[in-house]
Amino acid sequence: MDLAVSMQLNGLSAATQAVERVAGWDRVELLETIARLVQLQTRRRIEVEKTGPNGEAWPENRNKSSTLYASGALHDSIDYAIGLGDFTLGSPLIYAAIHHFGGVIKPKTAKVLRFMAGNKAVYAKSVTMPARPYLGISPENAEEIESVVGDFVQELLQ
Repeated sequence: MDLAVSMQLNGLSAATQAVERVAGWDRVELLETIARLVQLQTRRRIEVEKTGPNGEAWPENRNKSSTLYASGALHDSIDYAIGLGDFTLGSPLIYAAIHHFGGVIKPKTAKVLRFMAGNKAVYAKSVTMPARPYLGISPENAEEIESVVGDFVQELLQ
């Protein structure tokens, strides 16, 4: 007497395909997606929000123009580079760090600094720049990143 068992496994093919997609997922694509989002968040912080990642408003500047966005150069310079399992985001502009961290600017070759505040020339032996941190992840940014990563994973599983 032969004994035979017949089974039908519904959905096994779809599950196998999902596992194959997850096993072969593109880490670079996810990093690129996150880096681009953080770039956009940072640019939004500079152009619109005018607050650090901690939510604190930036101190106003001397000439009362749009803080960190007078010409848009810092905003436009924010870029990222994808590494092996990570990314770096920042600005190559020479003045980017002093705006982020703050500090004292002193003349290198002259006795005083000269700069314009509106239409008025200002002379000073040194200038103390307050920190206006624009790089970093706020709690709202983190939620947005988590949502995008969740969507990415959902796409893999479908």
